[in-house]
Amino acid sequence: PNGTPVYATVDGRVVRESFRPETVSVVADDGHTELQYWHIEPAVHTGQRVTAYRTVVGHVLAPWEHVHLAEVRDGRYVNPLRAGALRPTSERSRSRVSSGAIRTREKVT
Repeated sequence: PNGTPVYATVDGRVVRESFRPETVSVVADDGHTELQYWHIEPAVHTGQRVTAYRTVVGHVLAPWEHVHLAEVRDGRYVNPLRAGALRPTSERSRSRVSSGAIRTREKVT
């Protein structure tokens, strides 16, 4: 929901770009990975060191009601939810889905 804290998912340094005020990027310590958090009100500044799963990088902005997480490795976007990537958090609160849709494909003959 809007206002939800968004935590860093890697250890690294913050990069903020003036043309994307609702985005925080964290360049990981490996120097090859960058995690981008979109649709948030930033709580960190450029150059700040963040710790995975401990540092709040921002809060979800209205009207978005979600954070868009993007991962860039060596200049290419990759799926951050692929096997072996992000690990589960110890978050104990319940997730809430306010709406959704199920799409099916019909076989055309």
